[in-house]
Amino acid sequence: MTFDLRPHCTQMLPKFTSLEDAYLFLREFEEVCSMMYFPNIYVDVVRIKLIPFGLTYAAKKMDGQLDC
Repeated sequence: MTFDLRPHCTQMLPKFTSLEDAYLFLREFEEVCSMMYFPNIYVDVVRIKLIPFGLTYAAKKMDGQLDC
């Protein structure tokens, strides 16, 4: 089961930052995902595929703060 993610799908997603409320991010993320429709694809699969695009900003920010 495969599907294509278009760039406009990822641009609609909220961006998670450590300064935001995590519950607010999840609520907005679920709202955006519920507006997307992919035939014969479960909404949970769509969410799993899209979550990394919402977390990229936070991951980049944390990467800069880590001292090795």
